[in-house]
Amino acid sequence: MSEALVNKITERWRPRIEEELDAAFPAEQHPHLNNAIRYHLATGGKRIRPVMCLLTCEQLGGEAERAVPFAVAAEILHNMFLLHDDVEDGDTVRRDRPTVWAEYGVANAVNCGDYMLARAYRVLADAYPGNASVFDLFTETLERTIEGQALDINLRGPEHLSIEEYVRITELKTGYYLGFTMTGGAIIAGAARDVRSNLARLGRLLGPAFQIRDDIIDLTEGKGRGGMLGCDIREGKPSMLLASALAHCTLEEQSRLVGIMRKPREETTKDDVEWVIDLFNKYDALGFAQRYADDLIDQALHITDHVPFKDPEVIRSFFRHLSRRKA
Repeated sequence: MSEALVNKITERWRPRIEEELDAAFPAEQHPHLNNAIRYHLATGGKRIRPVMCLLTCEQLGGEAERAVPFAVAAEILHNMFLLHDDVEDGDTVRRDRPTVWAEYGVANAVNCGDYMLARAYRVLADAYPGNASVFDLFTETLERTIEGQALDINLRGPEHLSIEEYVRITELKTGYYLGFTMTGGAIIAGAARDVRSNLARLGRLLGPAFQIRDDIIDLTEGKGRGGMLGCDIREGKPSMLLASALAHCTLEEQSRLVGIMRKPREETTKDDVEWVIDLFNKYDALGFAQRYADDLIDQALHITDHVPFKDPEVIRSFFRHLSRRKA
């Protein structure tokens, strides 16, 4: 039920979002930038962030159309992070197509990401001149997300990773820039400060839940990497699954696990990945991770009781979908 409702809401606004994304990067302008950016945007994506922005604005009594520029700027920011993330992680495939750096080169990918950030700010400046709240929110989100990415990059193959450490990383890396779309929609709807504060709290719960589900998808469905499972293992990335396994495995298992996670990506074998997956299954790391994500969603659902949504169940359906999606 929730998935069908989420799909219906998404398809309602997707054409408008795609129209504005297309306008932000015209095919006839700046070919050394826009060709690569349009290539990346054409690979698709769920457009969850802009839809959450428009849905929140409407649910709080605002005009969704007025929030379209913020929603589009948020989606541009998201895709900028993806371009840079693929370079940083060395990923050559995203959404089952070559990544921008693999297709156009590292220098072009980095430059295109920088340009996307500039265009996101231009979209905001044209739509909301003088609205300090909008720019403060967008800039804080950018800062916190980069801080989270720095922690993620510099914590590859750790000997110790607590649940709390991992959740802190995901709050920064994912929570701010998932939740800020709702806060932006609320600002444009004219919502009170306490409403916006509650939405920020929601984001800090939804972000880790969303990222934990990503961790699980990487081992079960694959994350659009040409059918490959276990990309996070090959990259040595911190995950809820890794944190859970490290908390329960033997010292001998810990030594082998850390050794595999610290291997260069190209040296990590299929047998290495399968051994790690078997270890995760031995200690029910996937089950623990899903239960943790579900608990975060339950906490978020309780906060919705304190936000004056016109139809809270629509919002709740969106939240439930985030922790159970398969892609």
